[in-house]
Amino acid sequence: MDTNSVLVLPTPTASLVSSDGDNTICEGESVTFTAGGGVIYEFYVNGVPVQSGASSTYITTSLTDGSAVHVIATNASGCSDISADIITTVNARPVPTLTGEAVVCTEDIETYNTEAGMSNYSWTVIGGSVSAGGGPADNTVTVTWDTIGAQTVSVNYEISEHFDAGLNWVYSTAIPVTVPTAGYYYGDVWIPDYSERGGTRIPGTAYHRMDLSVNYYFKTFKLESNLNLSVYNVYNRHNAFAVYFRDKNLDGNPQQESGVEAVKLYLFPIVPAITYNIKF
Repeated sequence: MDTNSVLVLPTPTASLVSSDGDNTICEGESVTFTAGGGVIYEFYVNGVPVQSGASSTYITTSLTDGSAVHVIATNASGCSDISADIITTVNARPVPTLTGEAVVCTEDIETYNTEAGMSNYSWTVIGGSVSAGGGPADNTVTVTWDTIGAQTVSVNYEISEHFDAGLNWVYSTAIPVTVPTAGYYYGDVWIPDYSERGGTRIPGTAYHRMDLSVNYYFKTFKLESNLNLSVYNVYNRHNAFAVYFRDKNLDGNPQQESGVEAVKLYLFPIVPAITYNIKF
C-alpha cells in the first residue's frame, strides 16, 4: 500500500472596513480602507489592482460614485481569501453661486440667493442693512442698500465636515471725475480743456468683482491640514485701475474723427490659486 502525506494549510478570512461609516462621501473626500486576515494585501477598485504589499490600509481621494473596493488577503502559508465589496456613494460637490442685482441705487431693496440645502450659512453685508434672511439656516438675504460707494455681499457655508465654500461679491459705483471735453495743440503738446469739476461718471468704470473659495479639511500625519482652491475675479471683470485721456486723432489724419477719448487700464484678470496649509 502506498500512502501520500497531505499538508492542509489554513485559509485566511479576509476582512475589509471603511473609515466612512455609511459609505457615503463627497467628491474628493479621503477614505481609508483597513484590511485584516493576512500578511499581504492586494486592494482592488472596480476590479483594477491599486495597491499590493504588507500594508493593511489603502487611502484614496479618487473614488467615483458606485466604486467597489475589495481586498485579497494572503496569509504566511500563501493561502488567500477575497473580501466582500464595499460600495461607496460619492456625491458631487456643488459650485457656490451668488445671484442678485449687480447695479443698484440708494435705498434699493434686493434679494441675493445661494445654494439651498447646505448648513451654517454666514452672510456678510457691507454698505447696506439686512431686512430679511441672512441667518445660519438661510440661503437668501434681503438687503436695503443705503450707502453710496463700495458695497459688498458675501456668503460662506459648509458643504460637509470636510468642505466649506465661500463666495464674495464687491460693488462700487463709478467715481465722479473731471474729464477733458476738448483740447488743442500748443506746438506738439496736446492741451486738454476740462469740464466742470466732478461733472462726469465714466461709463464702464463701476467696480465689481466676484471671488470664490473652496476648502478641503483633512489630516496629514495626524496634523490638521487643508487644501484651498480660490479664484479671484471669477468672471474676469476688467476693472479700471487708471483712466487717461488722449486725442482720438493722434496722427493728425484729416479723414479721421477728432475729439477726446478715454483709455482704461486694468491690472488683474481672473487669477486662480491653490494653497496647502498644515498646523503644527
